[in-house]
Amino acid sequence: MKALLIALALTGMALAQGNNQTRTRTTEPHVGDNVHDPDIDFYDSISDYFRQSPRAVEAIAQKGIPAMEIPAVLTIARKSSMSPNQVIAARKQGKSFEDIAKQANVNLPGDGDFVTKANVRFLSEYHGQNDAEVRRLHDKGASFIEINQQFRRVGIKPRTEKPAASSR
Repeated sequence: MKALLIALALTGMALAQGNNQTRTRTTEPHVGDNVHDPDIDFYDSISDYFRQSPRAVEAIAQKGIPAMEIPAVLTIARKSSMSPNQVIAARKQGKSFEDIAKQANVNLPGDGDFVTKANVRFLSEYHGQNDAEVRRLHDKGASFIEINQQFRRVGIKPRTEKPAASSR
């Protein structure tokens, strides 16, 4: 009986190990794996900034929302009474993020479409950069994933609280 339990435990561990290996080979991003992949790092940053579990961020992606649009979904949800699922449902009905944000009374300052403004706000606040720097990098052709990775690579620590007003 003891040998049978040990054999079952070893089989279970082998299957779990096999599942982990399969998981890292898929094209789906897996948040929280800490493998320094730009896509996964972007998802990790989103998870941290919006205070969502890695599983919740991954679930949004699995519902067909591209990585670049996840900050828009979570920005609208954060600033309104809508849940992320309600924002996703409205998007799947064909509404633009601008229309969804307007319906939810969410307005972000700046130029560009709502997705761009949401990403600029997220990256600038999360990495402690000003909006203009994020926009400059994006205008030069860098994706928001690349901008996030660049800030992470140079060791810029995410800002966890607003800085005190300077006395200039």
